[in-house]
Amino acid sequence: FVAENEFVAKHVTAKFANSVAGFPGATAIPAAGLKLTINKNAEPYAIIGQNNPGDIFVKSVEVKGELTLRYSDQTYYAQRFNNTMKSMQVSIANTGVTIGSTTNPTITFTMPETYLTDWKLDQSLDGIVQQTVDFTAVYNLATAKTIDCVLVNTVADYNTPTVS
Repeated sequence: FVAENEFVAKHVTAKFANSVAGFPGATAIPAAGLKLTINKNAEPYAIIGQNNPGDIFVKSVEVKGELTLRYSDQTYYAQRFNNTMKSMQVSIANTGVTIGSTTNPTITFTMPETYLTDWKLDQSLDGIVQQTVDFTAVYNLATAKTIDCVLVNTVADYNTPTVS
């Protein structure tokens, strides 16, 4: 029996910083909702007379997302309309579980170059005034990445098959 320690919403933290080096000191974004979509744009190349594709072509990777948060100031409005580049990090860490003596199961997505692409304000009557900001990560020349993902868990090697 292997314990499965799931990630839930309370484990999620999102941060913006001027660069990747700024994440340790960055304040978490007080978001009510977060979506992150990674689209590899893989396209199968079908060959007649075969069940499986002859090849799979990967076009450019798209990394997009959306944050929903309470509207309290014009920080994200200004970031969007000034076309300000920020680094973004989304980390999901299950702090209720410990691996070894001090490590927690974690998955961290780091986007070195991110732009806000849309900003909307919801001013519903008798509701919390919320803003929704869409973001897009773009290829960063210095890191040669659009997104980086680091997984911390108890699996030592995913190349070695295991038998349950």
